[in-house]
Amino acid sequence: MDIQEFFHSCKKGDITRVKYLCEEKDIDVNLRDKWDSTPLYYACLCGHHHIVEYLLHRGAMCDANTFDGERCVYGALTNQIRKLLLEHRMLTSSTMRREPYTEFLRRLFEDETYNDITFSIHGVKISAHRCILSTRSHFFTQQLETRWKTKKNVILNKKEISPLAFRYILEWMYTGQVKSGINMFPCTLYCQLIYLSQCTRLLKT
Repeated sequence: MDIQEFFHSCKKGDITRVKYLCEEKDIDVNLRDKWDSTPLYYACLCGHHHIVEYLLHRGAMCDANTFDGERCVYGALTNQIRKLLLEHRMLTSSTMRREPYTEFLRRLFEDETYNDITFSIHGVKISAHRCILSTRSHFFTQQLETRWKTKKNVILNKKEISPLAFRYILEWMYTGQVKSGINMFPCTLYCQLIYLSQCTRLLKT
């Protein structure tokens, strides 16, 4: 009940209730609802600058070049909130800790030397590592243990599957980030990128 109230208070802009739930009820500011959305995202979307500022101060995740960070910036109702987010995301301790390993995974994704599976989507070939895919996605684990177990090349011919969207999904699976300008993302893809169960339905043939 407290969790639902917390989300509702962030949407409504009730800073008194938000503070009470955080400080007295110890609600996690990085909770996610069934749409994989955070309290910070809703506060940005609804234009509550004071809520956004408070949640950031409490440790809400909005790091540079992450899905959560870009989503909040993209959805921010006002330029004032957008400016606050961008300034906050310039450099954080978590970004500093994560960046070297993220860069290693990004290079691993882009270097096809040791990749052991290739997806062909409408003539576009995208290579990856079975171990990464199976670790990051239950759907890929199932497919790699059954239909794709002996395959080195997998053809995905569903017309709804975009090679670019598929590449972004794999990039996110490797690094937890998608380093691309937000203007390159179609709105529907951007809002669903992290929610992989929305995408795996299209991969089934």
